[in-house]
Amino acid sequence: MKILFFLVAIANVTLLMWEYKTGKFAARVVSAQQTAAGKEAIVLLAELKPASPVIAKIENIAPPVIKAAPESPSPKKPEAIPVHCYEAGPFTHQAEYQHWLSAMTSVYAVNPASKDERAVSRYIVSSPANTPKETDATVQLLKKHGISDFFMRRTEAGDKEISLGIFSSEERAAIMQQQMLTKGINVKIKAEYKIKPQKYLLIRVDNNSLELLAELRKSYPRITVKNSECR
Repeated sequence: MKILFFLVAIANVTLLMWEYKTGKFAARVVSAQQTAAGKEAIVLLAELKPASPVIAKIENIAPPVIKAAPESPSPKKPEAIPVHCYEAGPFTHQAEYQHWLSAMTSVYAVNPASKDERAVSRYIVSSPANTPKETDATVQLLKKHGISDFFMRRTEAGDKEISLGIFSSEERAAIMQQQMLTKGINVKIKAEYKIKPQKYLLIRVDNNSLELLAELRKSYPRITVKNSECR
């Protein structure tokens, strides 16, 4: 028994000497010292535990895609309304002018305008007096009918005539002319002109107002209505 224990001891000493000689003993000592000093041990890839399923699932979720807001459609431009432009006038009577102005208040637009033009300033009811004989005959006829409100005058052309009345409207002059003709007195109406402001209306209408304009033109044939440039 003692012999066996002695042989085992000799074998251990021999193994220890061999390891010391080959360097394996020093490597074991250093490894043991590193572990004892609290150094982190090298972990093999096979020793790593697989990641938690919950963490893996979170890592695999793609970030949400933010969609751009749809562009709002551009507002449609309102359709252009057809517009017609006219010039009406001249208005020689204030009553006619006011009637047109009030009647056209419902249209697209109406604006007063003025032009300096050659216009009738007055109407003269007169009888020719080219010769003294002709003048005497007319004067005697007037006196016979009790007409004394007359006077002699010369026209712009230099001719003589007997003036029986001066009127601002042609209608009143026409009434007097008819009275004189009934009495057998030869008279005529003569218009005198001068440059003065004339009233006009600049009218802008759409298709719905053309009927109203046509009615006014029919009611007032003396008023000229012509196409005008839209401004």
